[in-house]
Amino acid sequence: NLTPLELEALLLILALLLVSIMTAVFRRCLMGVAIPPLSRRCKASRNSAIVISSAFASTTQNARSYGGCLFDLDGTLVHTDHLHFQAWNILGKEIDLSFTEDEYKTFVSGREISPVLREVRPDLPEQYIEELSWKKEAIFRDLLGNNAVPVAGAFDFVQSLRDERIPYCIVTNAPRVNVDLMLSSSGLDVLFPTSLQILAQLLPHSKPHPLPYLEGLKLLNTMAAHSFVFEDSITGITAGVKAHIPTIGVTTLLSTDAIINAGASKAIPDYTLRNTQHLLDELLQWRLPN
Repeated sequence: NLTPLELEALLLILALLLVSIMTAVFRRCLMGVAIPPLSRRCKASRNSAIVISSAFASTTQNARSYGGCLFDLDGTLVHTDHLHFQAWNILGKEIDLSFTEDEYKTFVSGREISPVLREVRPDLPEQYIEELSWKKEAIFRDLLGNNAVPVAGAFDFVQSLRDERIPYCIVTNAPRVNVDLMLSSSGLDVLFPTSLQILAQLLPHSKPHPLPYLEGLKLLNTMAAHSFVFEDSITGITAGVKAHIPTIGVTTLLSTDAIINAGASKAIPDYTLRNTQHLLDELLQWRLPN
């Protein structure tokens, strides 16, 4: 048997031996593991922060606005509905077809011509329908001439959007030749270059399908909920609503009640400041800083 003194000495020896073993193991675990100096780690952190900051800045620059404005052209920016109605009546004499003013407003306005003809005259050959479509648009251009009249306040409102760097574009069912004539003769061409135009005739679907306005959102890189569609026809309002974009009806063709019943959020008579200032204020609120 060990005496208390011997037992104490033995425990001390075992404790020292255990500490020696643990120290050796700890050192071996650290062998080959490089711990960078503090200065190097700080530099790496700063570099990472710079990369993240640059990426965020780039994203912000590319998406400079949450919202924008998407305009129909015929009847919305330029007074043309009365001319289209006349053109349809002139064309109708050739094929024994006529529309009342109410029929034109609810069924024809804003639509491409070929689908309308296929529905009301399914007996007509397809080639003839295409010929009639081009003839009707030619009649419209003859009636318009170089006398396109912008809706009151349209130029100043769009100019304000451009000055404030709020994205905007045209989204129309009209053919290219009509678009060019309406813009040039109204003076709006300086605000709407071809890069800011969505032509439904180049897409698989035209209004009232939402695709043209969805393509407009892609062009502008804006959010539907914070953008505005401006339309004058049931066809166009339907397209805007289906695209889930707040839609403003311009009462150049339809009554306020008809516009609201079609699904528009509100109706305005024109783009003068008293009718659009609140819209501009909302767009400025949604805009991201540059």
